[in-house]
Amino acid sequence: MLKNSSLKNLIISLNNNFQERHASKLFYLVLFLMPLKLSLTYVAFFPLLISTFTYLLVSDQLRSLLQANQKLVASCLFLLFALVVFSSFGFNPLRSLRKIVELFCYSLAVPVFAYQLSRDKQVFPRVIYYLLAGQTIAAVHSILQFYQPEVFTRIFIGTVSESG
Repeated sequence: MLKNSSLKNLIISLNNNFQERHASKLFYLVLFLMPLKLSLTYVAFFPLLISTFTYLLVSDQLRSLLQANQKLVASCLFLLFALVVFSSFGFNPLRSLRKIVELFCYSLAVPVFAYQLSRDKQVFPRVIYYLLAGQTIAAVHSILQFYQPEVFTRIFIGTVSESG
């Protein structure tokens, strides 16, 4: 049986290894899938989210970022508190609380993307490339589906993914 500290060190080592080797690939996969299918984007994004925040938390970078931006953190916490309080007065409080959790998860995407973008100086051409590649596939599929609906079924459902 592993000791608690050795298990913690093993998890930290695995996460650091993942961040060094695979996080950028997963980040580009998220960018590629974003114009195509949002549900697939979530499948790729949540491991990236958990890994990035674990890495930042363990390396004390998250703590220093939070301390450097105390006003922003306080504003976000106040917003979260206000949303929870005011959602209890709505027509459907449980739905409102679920949407608050979604909003919180979506808002975590900003620091994850900012961290991944800051890791590499030549990242912006690749970001544009992967976004355009996914967008092009979605647009070509939409055009082909318009002309041949029986051959090209609708796989990219939704107005966001129905590009073109």
